[in-house]
Amino acid sequence: RVEQRAQEMESEKNDGGGSGGGIESEFIIDCLNKNELGDGELFKRLYRDNFVFNKSMDCWMYWTGHHWNVDKMDYAAASVEGVAMVYQDEAKRLAGKIREMPNNEYETKHLEARRDQLNKRANALRSSRRRKNCLMFAHTSADPLAIDGTEIDQKPLLLACANGVLNLATGEIEPGRQVDCLHKASPVNWP
Repeated sequence: RVEQRAQEMESEKNDGGGSGGGIESEFIIDCLNKNELGDGELFKRLYRDNFVFNKSMDCWMYWTGHHWNVDKMDYAAASVEGVAMVYQDEAKRLAGKIREMPNNEYETKHLEARRDQLNKRANALRSSRRRKNCLMFAHTSADPLAIDGTEIDQKPLLLACANGVLNLATGEIEPGRQVDCLHKASPVNWP
């Protein structure tokens, strides 16, 4: 189930097409050069709307569509595979570029070395240590993918339901919004 949820989230984020789900090559290479910090930056770019680290609870939370849930099944950890796939896709893009290049030994060697770095990073992200560090940097770097925790459930007139968010002031059902930081939710649909 964890892998399936991670794949669903990945396909939602990768609708942009191209190498790395629409992420610019320049940004991918910048992340590669920043080592584990860069892995965290890439995770933030891919999953800003899907995950947040709650500092007070010391855990990841994932977006359900209408409210945030505690990530007991490690969807965030499983989603680090998306970061590995961005690096791998960029390596494939470079491999294609190498095949299409006219004979330029210097440029070819440079691109081959970069391709190898990308593949090596993708493989490293499939280790426990690198996966944990990617997540750690995602919530401890500049513009962290994190909240203090005091923001949770601070809107008493909003009630998350299975089919949306009930505005208790108006009686209207609305789409959920990540910024509302709703956690408590009813598992039933509002009529």
